[in-house]
Amino acid sequence: MIFKHRAYPFIKEYKDDKLELLSIGQHHGLPTRLLDWTKNPLIAIFFAVEEPFTEADENSTDFCCVYIHKAKKLVKLSETYDPFTIKEVKRFVPKHWDSRIIAQSGLFTVHDNPYSPWEPQDLQTILIHKDIRKSIKKTLNRFGINPSIIYPDIDGIAKHIKWLRSNQY
Repeated sequence: MIFKHRAYPFIKEYKDDKLELLSIGQHHGLPTRLLDWTKNPLIAIFFAVEEPFTEADENSTDFCCVYIHKAKKLVKLSETYDPFTIKEVKRFVPKHWDSRIIAQSGLFTVHDNPYSPWEPQDLQTILIHKDIRKSIKKTLNRFGINPSIIYPDIDGIAKHIKWLRSNQY
């Protein structure tokens, strides 16, 4: 795994844990077989409305969405397995190695076949029309859900201030 080799100075304590390595890679933009989820519905809505629509988005759809999946059983925090040999979609709660994972109430589904769509029977979708995205984002900010909370670091603070001073607020 190239990521494991190159990121070694930053991940020494996780070098032998494939699930943790994947979650770290996913967190930093590496395409993986993990799908991000949150236990906090306000965080989920924030991610759905975080970025403004682009021209390409405007031409393809008028909605963004939030997916809801309620698992039938609790995930075991200490459970570990090889994510590359699983035969079904499994869940994984990463260790709290990063403040963003904590702030975002993050967890993952781990997919046995990352190239095929996952369509569980109990998956629900909430559609958010493009015309109300801006007002939802403003309301979330009043509830304390904004980039400085979602990304609790200097980047998050800067992103929040930039948004406050933009015409998007």
